[in-house]
Amino acid sequence: MERKQIILSTARKHFSRYGYSKTTMEQIARDCRITKPTLYSYFDSKAELFKAVIDSEQAECYAMIVQAIDGVNTATAKLHAYVDIQIESIKRFINLGELSLKAVLDFHPEVLRVYNIYRRKEEDFIMRWIEEGIKSKEFAPIDAQSAARFYYLQIASLKFDILVFNNFDDGIDIPEEEKTNILKRECNQFVNIFLNGILRRDNSV
Repeated sequence: MERKQIILSTARKHFSRYGYSKTTMEQIARDCRITKPTLYSYFDSKAELFKAVIDSEQAECYAMIVQAIDGVNTATAKLHAYVDIQIESIKRFINLGELSLKAVLDFHPEVLRVYNIYRRKEEDFIMRWIEEGIKSKEFAPIDAQSAARFYYLQIASLKFDILVFNNFDDGIDIPEEEKTNILKRECNQFVNIFLNGILRRDNSV
């Protein structure tokens, strides 16, 4: 693995475990077994490194989405596939032991800035699928942009509610893997409710 990829992999672990605020370039350099000047020769700042890590993760996620919807003919199936990819991405971080509460709750301005960039990109994905569904008469005529925003925010809200705040009906603490199973079930239930609201009544999908 080349040095830049080692830096990105190491930085991802730190950001995922400790959050943006508590991660330092010194820690990353030490774990990469390089000097801080060498690290800064690749990335001018922690903000630039953080953005590069997220860029890499999102590129993987988008590739998974494109692969998942390849050959899928309905907008309904694409919206379901999007949720499946989100769950798989979360499982990957949990299985690696990299995702932590302190990282998720780090609302540093740089984190929010990068989050908003990718939120808009994902909403654009969803909006295009909804527009396809409207054009093909799979969905009723609706405001596709608003529907995409609601869809994205509800999925994000469920992820936060279940994975971070552990809000379950029985209120007990459960293993992380089981949380992702609950999240998948809740997300699929939401998608079914969402689609039931926008499907054309004269069209069965």
